[in-house]
Amino acid sequence: MDYNTYIDRFCDFQPVVGASYDAKDTKFSVSAVIYYVLSTLIIYLHPSGAPNRRDIMKRIFLSFAIVITAMTLVVGCCDCSKRSKLEKPLVGTEWQIVQLMGKDITAVEDSYTILFHDNGTATGVGDCNRITATYSISQKRDMKISNLGSTRRLCPNFEQENLYYEVLESVTHYEMDAENMLLLSNGTLVAIMHPRAL
Repeated sequence: MDYNTYIDRFCDFQPVVGASYDAKDTKFSVSAVIYYVLSTLIIYLHPSGAPNRRDIMKRIFLSFAIVITAMTLVVGCCDCSKRSKLEKPLVGTEWQIVQLMGKDITAVEDSYTILFHDNGTATGVGDCNRITATYSISQKRDMKISNLGSTRRLCPNFEQENLYYEVLESVTHYEMDAENMLLLSNGTLVAIMHPRAL
């Protein structure tokens, strides 16, 4: 059945309350049933009686649009709710780097971690050195990490470790994305951290 024939037969379908229809008689039985249900409701609810076929079609397509829009909003809200439930608190969670300046990082054990304490201090580990710092945050998720210090062991990946320190000191803002914490510097994403698996 070509497209035009389908449309002609679909539009010629006349719903009659109380009538029965043979689903085997047409290849578009699902569409016919939907059309029948919606058009019957429109006939019953229409204030001036049964509207013409064009009016019925307009109302059916409008109904479809409303249903699809509502479903999209519901799915979107559910997704936001799920992501919000996955969020970890900034303070008290041990965060570990998974991406640094666009490069994926596979951290070993407790390397490249930071833990924010509720007294405004932070502790962590670079490549092999332990670090301490102070930090401040705002309700708008502004963040400033300062007074960063570390032990002075010569680590195998000392260049990456130095970059990690520079990134921490450059952070101006943070965001939460499900379980991840995004660190930004003046609007540029500089690091992604994930709760450390213990």
